[in-house]
Amino acid sequence: MEYEVRYYFPTEKLENIIQKLKKISGLTMESRCYEKTAQFDHPNKEMSFYSKEVDGRFRIRVSKNENYSKRKISWKRRIPDTKATDVNKEEEVEVSIKYDEYDNLMFLINNVLKMKAVESYERYRTVFITDEI
Repeated sequence: MEYEVRYYFPTEKLENIIQKLKKISGLTMESRCYEKTAQFDHPNKEMSFYSKEVDGRFRIRVSKNENYSKRKISWKRRIPDTKATDVNKEEEVEVSIKYDEYDNLMFLINNVLKMKAVESYERYRTVFITDEI
């Protein structure tokens, strides 16, 4: 089982927080990368991923830094009984695609499947790991 914990901090505090985390024994800074995520909805409104019944997100994500560039398609949705606890339970499925196939993928999403672009966002993600976390 995988657990993901996210923390959001003001940009001006970032360097100070990273320096503190680097000093923690057994905690390793794995990577920092730029991510751009675009989210799409089902072309049929009756089957919208954003409905209460589905509560899902279909995403195309680009992740890159000086060492690698990755692109993937992902599906993520909350499991219906997630409200029973304070921790969201989610289903997530990811498929990696070749970096140079991105334009073809976007052609299929937009022109063949006619999926509606809903939103996109950009962020930098810094990952720290331990044997337990």
